[in-house]
Amino acid sequence: MSDREKIKIYVSKEIRSEIENDALFFEIYKKDKHTVNRNRFLSLLISNYYDSYREEKSRNFNDILSILENFSIKKSERNEIADKVLKVLLKDPPENIKENRKVALPYKPTNDTESTIQMIENDKSDDTVSQYIYRMITCYFSKAMWERERIIFKDNYEYIQRSIDNKNSIAFSLIWDKKIHTVIPYQIAVGEYGLHNYLICAERNEKNNEIEVRSYRLSRINRPKVGNNIGILSPEIEALCKKTVETSPEYAIDREENICVKLTDHGQRLYSRIYLNRPKYYDIKEKENGHYYYFKCSSMQVFNYFRKFENDAAIIMSPDELRNKMIDFHQKTYKCYENAEKNE
Repeated sequence: MSDREKIKIYVSKEIRSEIENDALFFEIYKKDKHTVNRNRFLSLLISNYYDSYREEKSRNFNDILSILENFSIKKSERNEIADKVLKVLLKDPPENIKENRKVALPYKPTNDTESTIQMIENDKSDDTVSQYIYRMITCYFSKAMWERERIIFKDNYEYIQRSIDNKNSIAFSLIWDKKIHTVIPYQIAVGEYGLHNYLICAERNEKNNEIEVRSYRLSRINRPKVGNNIGILSPEIEALCKKTVETSPEYAIDREENICVKLTDHGQRLYSRIYLNRPKYYDIKEKENGHYYYFKCSSMQVFNYFRKFENDAAIIMSPDELRNKMIDFHQKTYKCYENAEKNE
């Protein structure tokens, strides 16, 4: 830990809430695995975003200067005006936040952020370190969620991207699972709703020794490094990787599979309303006893999506393996409730 005193960063209550939400969303916890580690989150933001933030500032500053050249303004005054305009674009300083909306975030610099804090002190112009970090944070939150994830996990993202470019196998564990996964990386893809990034890759199935497609969320990948060479992507696996990217990166398609789900009228209404991770159908056949939807996607996506439907709103008709998996799921759920009643 750095010897520096804590820095009080003044932000609005809304920004504080967004910081808590991002740390929660990216599962940045303390050792107890459930309390948000705000200091670590801020350290990752400060150290990983500083260089990009400076580049963004420089580009914006030069753009403003080029506009000012079209006006009768002394050259000596342009820089001062451009700097003031830029600060407005990069959000007002925290002094302008209403007192009843302002909160202090105590931030303790770490050894990893010590050099970045020193650079901020040299770069801050007439801002304090607290004000400079405040502007960084507000610019960070102006970006989409998937962009923010790539900032917070910059080192992992860049390492994986280099491995993809160089066609190198990589090995890593997951934050909730210490098992080592050795994979052939294919692409980092943004999820359907722009929330997370997913590494689409190929991994050997230990049970059948076959290479299959896998999908891992970027924020859950822990310490990627060079892995043992497990071969190259076959045309078949590469096609499945491509299809996973195109349909739903959240769910890997490990084999081509036709899935049929029968929906009632109520099931159709639910399907139109529940959009998160909704599988895309390629055909619908109307029959007397229901609406038959046909999918070519991940069976796990279909399972996770339709298990939320109650009663007979959605019934998996095929394949049998997926149908039986859903039956088993509901039977186990029923038994849990039955046992709970008996124990009461």
